[in-house]
Amino acid sequence: MRVTVRATIHHPPEVVFGTAASPEKELEWDPEMKAVEKLTDGPLGKGSRYRGKFKGFGTIEYEFAEFDEPRRFVHQARVAMGTFQHRFTFEPVNGGTRLTQEGELWPNVLGRIASPMVKWMLGKRFRLIAAEVDRYLQSKNAG
Repeated sequence: MRVTVRATIHHPPEVVFGTAASPEKELEWDPEMKAVEKLTDGPLGKGSRYRGKFKGFGTIEYEFAEFDEPRRFVHQARVAMGTFQHRFTFEPVNGGTRLTQEGELWPNVLGRIASPMVKWMLGKRFRLIAAEVDRYLQSKNAG
């Protein structure tokens, strides 16, 4: 199962990437993220692991499976419904950045049963992420 959502954010890719990639910054802009804890030492990058608590999704441990600043990063997690990857791609476009989010679930039995609901929830979540990153960056510019 795959879900893709694209949005244009009116800031350069390095700014959008820095905002979206940092779990600590996510606490500032994401109303669905209730807590985050870094599980590995060192700077944010490939292999960094975190535990986050998300409204509607519960507590999830995830790893940065890819980290190519400012172009792309990938979160990978084992969730109740299988293995999940959330890819973020940042492309420069006239007036800002095209943010593409792709979610892919390799479902277990529960994931196959819940697939239609999961697809709907992920689409809604990805649209919220794009809107909140844009809103956060606009407020920082205004401030």
